[in-house]
Amino acid sequence: MDQFLQANISHRLMSGQTKVSCGGTTYTILPPTLDLLLEADLEYIRVKQECLFSFMSNDEARGYLIRKGLWTEKGDEDLKTLEEELETRKHGLYLAFKGSNFQSVKKHREQLPKLKRKLIERQSIRHQYDYLTVEGYASSAREEYIVARSILGVKPKGLHFFLLNEILSEINKSSISIDSLRHIARNDPWKIHWTLFGKDIFRNFPLTEEQKAVASFSQLYENIYKHPECPPETVIEDDDMLDGWLIDCRKENNKDKKSSKKSNSKIEQHTEIYQRAKSKEEAQEIYSGNSDEGRTIVKNRQKIKGTVKESQLPDKQQELQILATERMKNVKRR
Repeated sequence: MDQFLQANISHRLMSGQTKVSCGGTTYTILPPTLDLLLEADLEYIRVKQECLFSFMSNDEARGYLIRKGLWTEKGDEDLKTLEEELETRKHGLYLAFKGSNFQSVKKHREQLPKLKRKLIERQSIRHQYDYLTVEGYASSAREEYIVARSILGVKPKGLHFFLLNEILSEINKSSISIDSLRHIARNDPWKIHWTLFGKDIFRNFPLTEEQKAVASFSQLYENIYKHPECPPETVIEDDDMLDGWLIDCRKENNKDKKSSKKSNSKIEQHTEIYQRAKSKEEAQEIYSGNSDEGRTIVKNRQKIKGTVKESQLPDKQQELQILATERMKNVKRR
């Protein structure tokens, strides 16, 4: 992506505006206000209620796909498996790079585009009739309601139906891809503006979907650079490899949580835990970690000379006396 295009997209994201050309005229679409979004939500509810029995439900759309032979009963499960396979490939790409196994890196790189295309194809088939569902139709009506009231200098009543559809089509064509948003987020001029101003970089609120996406990616890269084991630039600049690194971090965190949980469960089974100190300073730190009662027990035990059984320790004898007293009370109650 050349520098001019990067700057142009950055300016668009900061302003929240979208400019499209239709029939030789350039239209400016302003970001929706919170009031407009609330009105659009009501429009969505109204349309959905009116068309509840005129359109298919999501389940009916899926059934229609199955009857036409475009989908199977296990299609949704297969789609999820494909998504997991893509994640596994990305993780494998990072591990291969980390292990300097460049032959394996090449193999994963060759497989990833194929998996992505297959996933997009399957998702397109699965959702091709969404516009015929109640939710799909209501969502389209909501979007039309917002855009019709967001065109600078044009009143909704004076907007022709066909012109509105053309504007909507051009807006969809000009949408910024996820790959481009990630590229923008980690490069100048966006990166330097984000570093200086953070979320104040945006001129509008609420944020548009593209603004929310680029802000999320900017925050992600910021956190990655702060990570104690930050990956090299080669990994950060490669979306697939960086996804693999993030997956690896997630897996390691899950392992640590399981290990910590297992360790804690063992500790909870005991009333006393002994920890070996490597120095006087560490011994003092361990001692300070005890409660007041615990420190008293330690001091009393240190006064004992020679070897004794656990039951002969002062604190243990006191515990036995308390237990004996409690038992006597229970006997008397009977």
